[in-house]
Amino acid sequence: MTIGYVLILLATLVLGGAIATMGDRLGTRVGKARLSLFNLRPRQTATLVTIVTGSLISASTLGLLFLAGLFELEEIQTRLGRARRELDQSRIQQEQAKAELSRIDRSLQAAIARQTATQGRLNKAQKRLVQADKQFRLARTQLAQVSKRARQLLSDIKSLQGERLRLQGDLSRLGNENRQLVGDRSRLLGERSALDRQNQTLIVQNRDRTAQIRDREQRLKTIETRLNDANQRFQTAQSELQELEGSVRRLERESQALREGNVALRRGEVLAAATIQIPSPELAQSAINQLLLVGNRTAIERTRPGITPNAQVIGLSRGDVERAIAQVRDGRAYYVQVISSANYLIGEDPPIRVVLEVVPNQVLFSAQEILAVATIDPSALTQDELRDRLELLLGQAQFRAQRAGVAAEGFRVENVPGLIQFVRWLEQQPGPLEVQAVAARDIKTAGPLSLSFVAIRNGQVLYQIEPLPNAPRESQRSRPRENG
Repeated sequence: MTIGYVLILLATLVLGGAIATMGDRLGTRVGKARLSLFNLRPRQTATLVTIVTGSLISASTLGLLFLAGLFELEEIQTRLGRARRELDQSRIQQEQAKAELSRIDRSLQAAIARQTATQGRLNKAQKRLVQADKQFRLARTQLAQVSKRARQLLSDIKSLQGERLRLQGDLSRLGNENRQLVGDRSRLLGERSALDRQNQTLIVQNRDRTAQIRDREQRLKTIETRLNDANQRFQTAQSELQELEGSVRRLERESQALREGNVALRRGEVLAAATIQIPSPELAQSAINQLLLVGNRTAIERTRPGITPNAQVIGLSRGDVERAIAQVRDGRAYYVQVISSANYLIGEDPPIRVVLEVVPNQVLFSAQEILAVATIDPSALTQDELRDRLELLLGQAQFRAQRAGVAAEGFRVENVPGLIQFVRWLEQQPGPLEVQAVAARDIKTAGPLSLSFVAIRNGQVLYQIEPLPNAPRESQRSRPRENG
């Protein structure tokens, strides 16, 4: 571009000099010839020629500059087009960068969602572990009870079988006596005229013996009925025992599977818990300290089984302890828990951070209060589907209880034989009915979450689980109700 400007400048100088030279010579000749244009004097004509010459110089200069401007304008337009193309390319690259940034953002959100889901599964696995432990202990207790009942039923069956054999012997002996009395009667009929009063006595004795035989036959039938009923109950108990043994084995497998990890304590896990009601304010500190000692011992057993049990491994602020002590001093019943505030591995160095949770131990659900309701049609469900619906109903009741403040994470049905009978009765129902999960007894904050079932159709109670006659108030049995 610089070379072009230099060439234009040289061309302007050369053209201006040439035009000036031509104008000078033309003016000199006009002056010498004393020419006159437009009625002007010769000198004025020479001046006019000089002006015209200068104007031509200026016009040629402007023309060259205009030509140079055209060339520069074309170059500017070329550069402008190139700049626009570069701008478009930059915009495309910006859009691509925005799309890449959006993709990275979505990937980050997906990673956060996966992390949240993983944490949820971890918490769920922890809850399943606690529930499996409680169900395992409950099933073990129920297994012992059913085994005891089975042994008692076996003893009753043996006793009834012995009584049955004894009564059969009595029946055989009375039959022989009856036949002997009939023979005596036939023989004495020939002597009726002489031994009428003796015959009458024998008839009365025969009637008494016949009544005894009938009475013993009736007792034998009753014993046989009781024996059949005892055999049926024994078979039912054996079936329940097998089911409970299967449940125990399943819970053992689940508990073992959940314990295979290296996490010793999980966030929110309860290290120690107790219901505290202080009769005197001076005893509040010792009660809280005793609960903290239990939580410290649990933390040692779970995270560092090899160290001294008296070592201090849990840690919490003095303010938290003082607030808990001040809260329980009023003499009311409180449910106090020592809870792990984070996840800790086996062998991890102390302190194990914990928190104290103090809540009033009050009645949250009264006995027979409804916790969950579901409409079930047993005729349209298989046995597995029906049991899944009942388990879902129990899960809904447990969820509501936990939202209401019940600290117990699991639940229990205290009368397992009654529950089994209820399920069998439910499987035989022809149409839909309403099944309620109710509180088996008053449920407090500390638990336990004791549940029962009630079946209702058209507002009428068809079946419910009632207390057993020889059990505490909270234990239950099953009893169908009359439809009328």
